[in-house]
Amino acid sequence: MIGVEDLMTIGTLAGRCGLTVSALRFYDREGVLVPAAVDPSTGYRRYSGVQVADAVLLASLRRIGMPVNDLRVALDLRTDDEAVDELLDEHLRRLEVAVEAARSEVDRIRERRSTLSFSVSVAGDELRSALRRVRFAVCDDDAFPMLHGVRLQLTGDGANVLATDRHRLARAPLTMLDHTGAGSVVLSCPLVDDLLADSSPNVQISVADQRITLRGNGFDTVTSALAGEYPDVDLILPGSERLDRMVRLTPAPDTYPDLGAVRVRNEFLLDALGSAGSEAVLHLDGPLAPVVVLGNDGYLNLIMPIRPDSAADTDRAEQPKAAAQ
Repeated sequence: MIGVEDLMTIGTLAGRCGLTVSALRFYDREGVLVPAAVDPSTGYRRYSGVQVADAVLLASLRRIGMPVNDLRVALDLRTDDEAVDELLDEHLRRLEVAVEAARSEVDRIRERRSTLSFSVSVAGDELRSALRRVRFAVCDDDAFPMLHGVRLQLTGDGANVLATDRHRLARAPLTMLDHTGAGSVVLSCPLVDDLLADSSPNVQISVADQRITLRGNGFDTVTSALAGEYPDVDLILPGSERLDRMVRLTPAPDTYPDLGAVRVRNEFLLDALGSAGSEAVLHLDGPLAPVVVLGNDGYLNLIMPIRPDSAADTDRAEQPKAAAQ
């Protein structure tokens, strides 16, 4: 039997394992590493010599960020090498996923920083056509002022305009005559409507510090971009591996395709088909997955479905949302 004189203080154990005294107290409270004895009168913790190895292992697992629940399991299973290896492998997989997510977030941060300055020249007819193909999807909900416009985006792959009201999303490609830089900016609805009413053969859009300069045939306008951060709607766009069932359509005003169990608002579908061009491809992936309408020129429209148990006249507020709040 180990006597109190054979036990070490919490400070001694901390010095031997690399954990702080406060960390050892925390792990005691969490039931991860419980002292061999606690003085009932003083509350002082005492640890045995065999607990040094456990504390050293605990310190190593803490350094790699293993969560408390897994720390507890790891110490409970410390003599089962196979079980501990599985626990470590699973933690490494989580870390790899987290690192990849962090890389993506860093890329988005850098992309947002790059929105401070860029310029693009487009043919007027091309710009007006692209804006018309997405204008209907602009949000009019006062709770989401950042969606009250059309996002203009320049990337290494080209340019596009995009709008969403959280129930549907429309994105149209934009052919550029010339450009410098890359990034994105949100054009307010009044600005979009002014551009749609314009007849300039060519339009130049320049952005610097969220100030937008428009130059066309006889006009030179400076205005502000919409304040705030546009939701990262690209995250909800499905990859090609998820588009596994197709219906090819030739749009017409009175065309109502049979979508099987997938239910969407008629006007949303007709808006999408009317903007897709002479031929559209519908991608369906189950009754709760968004319906994706693709045009043959890269146009994309995403429509959130109506829940199967909703009434036929389901209000838009009851539908799943297309973009994060």
